[in-house]
Amino acid sequence: MKVRDVMTAPAITVSAATCAARAAQQLVRHGVSGLPVVDENGYLVGLVTEADLIAIEVTGASLNVISVGDVMTTGVAVADLNDDVESMSNRMVALGHRRLPVIDGRRVVGVVSRRDLLRHCDAADREILISVRKAIDDAGLTGVVTATVSAGVVRLTGEVRDSDRRGLDERIALIDGALGVDDRLSTPY
Repeated sequence: MKVRDVMTAPAITVSAATCAARAAQQLVRHGVSGLPVVDENGYLVGLVTEADLIAIEVTGASLNVISVGDVMTTGVAVADLNDDVESMSNRMVALGHRRLPVIDGRRVVGVVSRRDLLRHCDAADREILISVRKAIDDAGLTGVVTATVSAGVVRLTGEVRDSDRRGLDERIALIDGALGVDDRLSTPY
């Protein structure tokens, strides 16, 4: 799965000249914690976050007289439209970032956040479970098998013949998106 499949688009952006108070309004209005800062061509120049804006308030300065360009972070880590979700997720965790602007070339086209990834995990798990249930039905097993999916890992419980068990594990391992099989099946005597 690619970043393009999970990102929020279009990105809500601001320019470096935007008043910090206006950026704060955008954050609240859209329920996000950070905004990409772009130039007139839509190219990324920075990122402004809630923390940046709160820091202004703490110093006693007014959000109405400070521009986004004065407080934004530059040299921002980004995700590309075609990045693999898993590797991009690992990068976000390693960097400790809550969101990454998504770029196509140099133009900002979206944002991928931790929330987007969680939403994707839940949807992906449901889709995987549908495929797992079909694989169980298609296997024509003599026993009863229950399946659950969490973060891409399929957990199997129940009782089946040993020969059915191996085939089922192999079939499930081939399902798109399944990251592993936690086989807790038992074999009848």
